[in-house]
Amino acid sequence: MEYFLELLCPFSILILIFGIHASIIREYESTTYYKITHNGYYKTRRDSGLRGEYRIFDKLKFYETTGARFLFNLYIPKGNDQTAEIDVLMIDKKGLFVFESKNYSGWIFGNEKYQNWTQTLPQGAGRRAQKKKFFNPIMQNKGHISALKRIIGEDKVCHSIVVFSDDCEFKSVTLTSGTAIVVKRDILRFALNNYMQKKEDVFTEEQIEKLYNQLYPYTQVDESVKIKHIESIRHTIPKNEHQDNKIVAFKSRNNDW
Repeated sequence: MEYFLELLCPFSILILIFGIHASIIREYESTTYYKITHNGYYKTRRDSGLRGEYRIFDKLKFYETTGARFLFNLYIPKGNDQTAEIDVLMIDKKGLFVFESKNYSGWIFGNEKYQNWTQTLPQGAGRRAQKKKFFNPIMQNKGHISALKRIIGEDKVCHSIVVFSDDCEFKSVTLTSGTAIVVKRDILRFALNNYMQKKEDVFTEEQIEKLYNQLYPYTQVDESVKIKHIESIRHTIPKNEHQDNKIVAFKSRNNDW
């Protein structure tokens, strides 16, 4: 009997672990993020970019209870047979909140007025110090908003929010115009709440739903559109910046999302 119990105990632990894991996956698949993107649990966990987008949604999903609607990975036409990709879009009574996700590690240096920002990875165990340039995310998101307004109307109120990973450190990030928020993900909810409290309502529930229905198709584009978008980026970014994504988008040191 004791031998049977000894065998049963590890087996029970495995069943418990499996049950918890299955529950986590079910919870993930019940989210708006999964229902719109169709990105599986394991795919999202493995991909740094997708994981960053999901974490933004996870921080802000409570806004759904107040009537906000979320969309992800919108491929918006911007002319010249090119597209702008919006990572996360929240349509709220306060306006359209356009999120640019930068799931980067290291030290971040940037100025709102400069075309390029810098990411520095300090020297570590078995790793030499590295420095890489990346396109100013405020300017990048400004372009996304311009493309978006060409579809929904120039009069629509849009807000620009750039969200960096908790694994980075802002060594020197200078903002002067007040037209964008740049924030680390751990304080995103707090920062956005404070920002929204100062804003007036601009959309009714009916207008939110209309905008959602208008923009939803841009999240369900053909795979060829996504490939063309990537190729377009590769041709417009200088060759010495092509390697950025291989360096700046590290997996989080944390084991959670």
